[in-house]
Amino acid sequence: MDQSLIKNIQGRIDVLKIELIDNLDENIERMKAEHSAKGLLRSGATIKRVMEEINSLVDSYYSDILEHLKSLPLKASPILEESLNQEIDEGISSILPLANDRLSAITAFVQKPELYERIRPDVEAENSKIKLRFENNLNAYLVDLLNTQEQSTRPWEDEVLKLWRFATKGKRKVLTFPLVAIFILIPAFAGLSDSYSKIFTKLSAIVQQEKSVPSKSESDVFNEWIIVIGHAKSEKSAKELKGNFKKAYLASGHVNYKNEPIWVNDIFHVRHPKEKGIWLVVIDAFSGESSEKQVKKGLDEMAQLAFNSRQLTNTLGHFLYGSSVIYYKKSDFIDTYGKIVGQ
Repeated sequence: MDQSLIKNIQGRIDVLKIELIDNLDENIERMKAEHSAKGLLRSGATIKRVMEEINSLVDSYYSDILEHLKSLPLKASPILEESLNQEIDEGISSILPLANDRLSAITAFVQKPELYERIRPDVEAENSKIKLRFENNLNAYLVDLLNTQEQSTRPWEDEVLKLWRFATKGKRKVLTFPLVAIFILIPAFAGLSDSYSKIFTKLSAIVQQEKSVPSKSESDVFNEWIIVIGHAKSEKSAKELKGNFKKAYLASGHVNYKNEPIWVNDIFHVRHPKEKGIWLVVIDAFSGESSEKQVKKGLDEMAQLAFNSRQLTNTLGHFLYGSSVIYYKKSDFIDTYGKIVGQ
């Protein structure tokens, strides 16, 4: 990979290191103020929140890096993915010790320092899941990059590739072996070695894509009825939409009998279960199983509040135009992104 690109990536990582740790410190201080007001400052809830903040930091790191890579003039090569992962791994390795220092400090703050060694594996396990999801997304991007940069192919090659994707989706995978035989024998007998090489390269890349690592939020809403607030074409945009909606929601007065926002911890961003490249901002309105009717009722109640005044219509209501209720089906997710790792 070009040295100027490596330096650019390293520079972005240096900036992220400062930004993410600063954000972590700000979030911890804000959380302390919130928990102090609720009498939770020296409780397990404070430790748990810092654990979640560290996982969020790692998720933001990988998301930002992927968006940055997409803005660079990368050229596909056999060692590109390995080179990128090496730089990215070194970057996160320089950030995590600083984040863990904050976790250690918070356990001491709540006067339970012995908990640090017990809870750190839980944080690391979630970080590993986030990393796997990033590697899967990076691989998918590099496959697309390879296809885009490759020289023009013969029309029949594209048709064969379409057939491959169709045959290996869901239960149609039973067709895979006879199709593979066809893919190999036809080009070989025809003497079309160049086309055969291209197809073999593409098929290998496609096979590698057939695994997925859902985020915790995606796993939480599998096979549940949820409220969809909006769509975005990138994870970064979805996070921004989620943040803006959450800010408006918290100020709306949609509270329970304890005067606490009802869905404060239930607003997520997830991948569209059927359409790659689309992200959803959603609300998991009920813990556990719920019916479509129940979730629609929850959406209606929030809409009644949102359109009850001009001010709320301007702040919260505009997010609800086009909102809907969907069933986030696990099997659809697997058909779209591949078999879930570990299942």
